[in-house]
Amino acid sequence: MTPEIALVHLGVMVDAGFRVDLFPKDLVQQIIEDYPRLGINQKMIEHFTYQLQKKNDTKLIPIIEAAKHHSHFSE
Repeated sequence: MTPEIALVHLGVMVDAGFRVDLFPKDLVQQIIEDYPRLGINQKMIEHFTYQLQKKNDTKLIPIIEAAKHHSHFSE
């Protein structure tokens, strides 16, 4: 996997709340203030659920669960 692709994967997962603990809390809070989530949590759940139904790709399950349960990113 190229570094660019790895960074995109990490960004998507962090947006869902998965492994957000890798970053300092004040940095995460500042990013959320500067770039509001604007409903991304629900949109990601809907998108990943759709993808899971269409492709039955079990690799998406941890991301879906993270998005559902991490209140840090709740709207």
